[in-house]
Amino acid sequence: RNKVLCDFFSSGKYDRNREFFKTTSPSMDILISSNLERLLFELTDKNADQVKEWMKQLNTEGVYSVDAKTLKKLQMLFVGGFADETGVSKTILDVYDRTDNVIDTHTAVGFNIYNRYHQRSSDESKTVFASTASPFKFSPAVMDALRGNGYSNGRSVETIIKELSEESGLEIPAGIKDLSSKEVLHKDQIEKDQMENKVEEILIG
Repeated sequence: RNKVLCDFFSSGKYDRNREFFKTTSPSMDILISSNLERLLFELTDKNADQVKEWMKQLNTEGVYSVDAKTLKKLQMLFVGGFADETGVSKTILDVYDRTDNVIDTHTAVGFNIYNRYHQRSSDESKTVFASTASPFKFSPAVMDALRGNGYSNGRSVETIIKELSEESGLEIPAGIKDLSSKEVLHKDQIEKDQMENKVEEILIG
């Protein structure tokens, strides 16, 4: 639902002045894309001054719009899309039912958008999905998709991870296995306005 990039690909206007949502795909929960600046640099034939001006507008006003030429080049290369949590959940179940493969919430966003793109465009190009996250990292959301919304409620994460392993036949990754029995290394909770002081304290101490 944090579809700031999707809207940008459609209109050429990047506007971070919007509501922020916490979703089941947390790596996509952004209002400012750190990689877009580099893409714009390439699309403008490495016009650093122009990109710098857009980034300045984003920093001061929260919004900027690219010129028509840049937008045209962007739209020749990319199709933007977004999927809400209902769509993500349905896609996880659909992929599992069709292929016996369990995918994470972020990969499901890609599948969901691609399926709609394919239906609308009739583009038959071979497509490769680079899935970079383990479904075990998002096991409550994945099990809710496979077993029904709310399935994970009241269950411990450790139980859900075990059930996901049994359901999928996948081995639990070493970094996640027995997570609840491992020592908690980072316990500090720091208010936003105290973060700079805390970093200085760590670096000096």
